[in-house]
Amino acid sequence: MISPQRPQRFRAPESEGQSPGGAALRRRRAGKAALCAAAYGTERTMDLNELTSKVIEAAGEVHSHLGPGLLESIYEECLAHELHLHGVASKRQEPLPLFYKGRKLDCGSRLDLWVSAVLF
Repeated sequence: MISPQRPQRFRAPESEGQSPGGAALRRRRAGKAALCAAAYGTERTMDLNELTSKVIEAAGEVHSHLGPGLLESIYEECLAHELHLHGVASKRQEPLPLFYKGRKLDCGSRLDLWVSAVLF
């Protein structure tokens, strides 16, 4: 009797730097962040991981103080304040332009919270 071969498991690299496309991915992310910073007039002053960590920490802080069940606008206001306390630039209710076949549509879409120029 022949035993079926087990498929090889995919083994993820230990870190992004070890993957073959890791350097290219970092360059793409840095380029994207630079374009966004130029477009929105903000500077990239924090590493992406540091920024993400601060946003998660701020959201956890808001959740631990307020708990569940309140209106979204309350959480949004508190999160914006908490991000300010953590030194993270953010904007509330930022207009989101929508383009369809080259025409800009005024649909009234808005982003609840725009965090820096890197996270969106």
